[in-house]
Amino acid sequence: MSGSHDFDLEFYKLHRAHELALNNATSIHEQSSLRLILLLNAAAIAGYLGLVESVGPDSYIAYSFPRARIAVALWVLGIACSFLANVLAYVSQRNFERAYLHRRRGMEAHFADPTDPSWPARYGIDLVGAERPSESAAVADRLARDADAARTSAATSQTWAYRTGIVAALAAVIGFAVAIASVQQRPQPGGAGPTHAGIRSQAAG
Repeated sequence: MSGSHDFDLEFYKLHRAHELALNNATSIHEQSSLRLILLLNAAAIAGYLGLVESVGPDSYIAYSFPRARIAVALWVLGIACSFLANVLAYVSQRNFERAYLHRRRGMEAHFADPTDPSWPARYGIDLVGAERPSESAAVADRLARDADAARTSAATSQTWAYRTGIVAALAAVIGFAVAIASVQQRPQPGGAGPTHAGIRSQAAG
C-alpha cells in the first residue's frame, strides 16, 4: 500500500511539473507572437507612410488617400490590440501564479496541525476575518476556493488575450490589403505613361 501511495505521489509531482513547464512554454510562445504582431503593425505604418512620402508629382503612381487613411487606421488598431493582448496575457499569467500559490497554501493548511497556533506564520498563510489557527480545515477550503477563482479569472483573461491577438493579426492583414488597393496609376499628360512595348521600341530605334 505504501509503495502504491509513493508511486501516486511521485506521479502527481511529475504531472504538476510537466503542467507547469507546458504553461511556461505556452506563455513564452504567446508573448513572442504578440510582439511579432505588434512589430508588424508598427513597421507597416512606418514603411507605408515612407512610401507615400516618396511619391513625387512626376511619379507614375499615386495613392488613394481615403484608402491610405483606412490602412493606417487598421494598423493603429492592430497596435492597440497588441498592447491590450499583452496586458491581458500578463494578467492571465499572474492569476495562474496566484492560483498555484493558493492551491499550495491550501494543501499546507490541510495537512497543518490545528493544535499548533504557529502553523500560519510558518507557512506564510494570512488568516482572514475571524479565522483561527485551530480552523485549519476551513482555511484550506477558503484557499481552495481562492485558487479556483484565480484560475477561472486567468482562463478568462487568456481567452480575451487570444481574441484580441487575433483582431490585431487581422488588422495587419486587412491593412496590407487596403494599402495595396490604395495604389493607383496616375494619368499622364498626353495619354498613358510609357509601356514596356514603347520602351522596347525606343531602345530598338
